[in-house]
Amino acid sequence: MSVAQEKAEERNTVDLLVEKYPFTSQQISLLLQLQILQGNDQYQLSSIVKEPAIQWVEENIMLQPFSDWIRHWHCDHSHSTDFFESMASLTGRKGSPTSELITIYNLTSTTTTTTDSEGVEGNATANATQLVHNMYRLGLACHCIQNWGDEDLNLNAVQKCAEMENHKTMIRSLETFKRESTSISTVENMNIAIARDDFLDWVELNFPQMQCLLSSYIHLSLFSSLSQYEDHDHDPRHEDAQEEGESDSDSDLQPCRLSLYALGNRTIFRFPSLEKLVLADTRPDFHSLSQRKIVASVSVESDLFHDPNVMGEGGMIGHFAFGLALMDPKLCGKWHRMYSTGTDGFAFLNLQRALTGYTGPTLMLIRPTEASMNKDGGDDDDDPTPGLLGFYTTNVWGESNAFYGTSDCFLFRAEPTWNLYRPRCFVQGWNFEGDNVSSTKDPFPPSRTKENFMYFNPSAGHINTGGRANGGNKVRGLALGGTDKDPRLHITESLESCVASSGVVDGTFESGPLLPGQWDKYFNVDVLEVWGVGGDDIVREAAMKKEEHESVSDATRRRVQTVDKKQFLQDFQSGMLLGNNELFKHRQDGNLRHDFGVDPDEKERPCT
Repeated sequence: MSVAQEKAEERNTVDLLVEKYPFTSQQISLLLQLQILQGNDQYQLSSIVKEPAIQWVEENIMLQPFSDWIRHWHCDHSHSTDFFESMASLTGRKGSPTSELITIYNLTSTTTTTTDSEGVEGNATANATQLVHNMYRLGLACHCIQNWGDEDLNLNAVQKCAEMENHKTMIRSLETFKRESTSISTVENMNIAIARDDFLDWVELNFPQMQCLLSSYIHLSLFSSLSQYEDHDHDPRHEDAQEEGESDSDSDLQPCRLSLYALGNRTIFRFPSLEKLVLADTRPDFHSLSQRKIVASVSVESDLFHDPNVMGEGGMIGHFAFGLALMDPKLCGKWHRMYSTGTDGFAFLNLQRALTGYTGPTLMLIRPTEASMNKDGGDDDDDPTPGLLGFYTTNVWGESNAFYGTSDCFLFRAEPTWNLYRPRCFVQGWNFEGDNVSSTKDPFPPSRTKENFMYFNPSAGHINTGGRANGGNKVRGLALGGTDKDPRLHITESLESCVASSGVVDGTFESGPLLPGQWDKYFNVDVLEVWGVGGDDIVREAAMKKEEHESVSDATRRRVQTVDKKQFLQDFQSGMLLGNNELFKHRQDGNLRHDFGVDPDEKERPCT
């Protein structure tokens, strides 16, 4: 067969595969090379993609060769041995996200002597510690590939983080998930063996972004170095243009939808990147918001991310940052610092000013003081901690003396055990089977759930309470869940004597402790941070809306503070302000005298 015939045959093969599978011709050509290696039991992605980042990651981060991922995917899809079908699933182009989780589970699982609810022994179960650790290494691998060549990428720190297994809070969360409804056995090192269905449910309810870790890594490894534009090598129209001596221009190259990582609302995994947007006037003589724009984003630090006492070391690629990024796709990527007690102080007015007017999703992180710790014990006596909790919402903050918001929010705690408390209406909808809610122990059936999501009623606000003192004894400050008199989480205006309730009577959010221990607690705030999240475009637009809101508020405040001096003097003299009309009567007498400055009673007095 001639070289021309071989190229024609290869071109026909690529064209047929492009029609059948969700890949570009560039990607199909690369996958064809990878398919040839299937006969080798220990092949890596670096065998095809000769990139330094891929080679370093496979040598220092990944524990298994890429061939294991393919093999264990086929274990759960025994009806299919199609290589391109498996790659479509593992890269997130086709199928359910659970396929990625099942692949990781199969790779981690071992056959243990367990007894399930039906009395069947010998189930394949996975070690909770190994599951979480494998997930974390995938996140670190994505981070290295995304930031390769960046001077801020510290490979020694990445490798050190990969070797640390300090995922205690996340592991505890997985080990205790559905503990009452499933049998539990111990495996090596006294770690808990987790059933596959429990693992899948735990991910979906607590860390949904974990579903995209494997596909993010494979996509970045295979396709990130390829052009984002469709390959025209096999396009007849492109060949005709070349024969006529025409050349492609940038306008002729259209971004290929399939070359980008997206399937529905799936988002590629990224560790949080902490920044603060800086706005400036484009002209020095203009102060209008229309003349202002974002000119820079400055990297900042966090009192929590960079505190080694918070889930060990690691900073923005540590275990704490990893867990936060997994809770929601909008938490992946850049974060904009809106408020921090470390830089903005403990004045509630500064927190109020930071929240009002910002239109994007926000994440609030709270760490109590050491004095708030329960000295009498709790659920983790061997690992004392004052706790770490927070709140995420996509709703816009605004002053109100009534609850508002939607169910797109949740409470959580990250120490001593990682737990998410979503709105009950969300969980019941997710857990709904037929005409019955599967959780029979839930004291809040759908008819009794509440929608008391957010409540922001500062004393310095402008809410009309109808003449009632304190708006009818409603709490002041920031409240979440519960009621306006007994909230689930209450941040007071002094940031002291705050309340974090276990929520046993909370009809809005799932019940569970927010702090160490099982009972309601009072605590003082040691660190409180608020971050704008949701992606670079959303954060920038919300920051501009925030500036616009502050501009209008400041203008209104200046207008109110500007006093008409003439009117003020008239009101002052008439007694409107002091309530005493006789006080300035002598000034009127003085102004009417012709001999101003002489006492009228002494006018006729002879000189002595």
